[in-house]
Amino acid sequence: MPRMDGWEFRRRQLHSTELAEIPYVIVSAVMNLEDEGQLLAAAATIAKPADIDDILRYAKKYDS
Repeated sequence: MPRMDGWEFRRRQLHSTELAEIPYVIVSAVMNLEDEGQLLAAAATIAKPADIDDILRYAKKYDS
């Protein structure tokens, strides 16, 4: 993303009453991924390298 990374996007999303409740899954190689996920109210965290089956499982869970 040219103007911000995913972390900043989620921080901004949390400040929007219209967008804050959208489920957010973090896929990252960050060492403290679970801690970051909790801080950003992520629906889930997936460590890189990500397994496509894990990604699809969460996509199906939150598909509406």
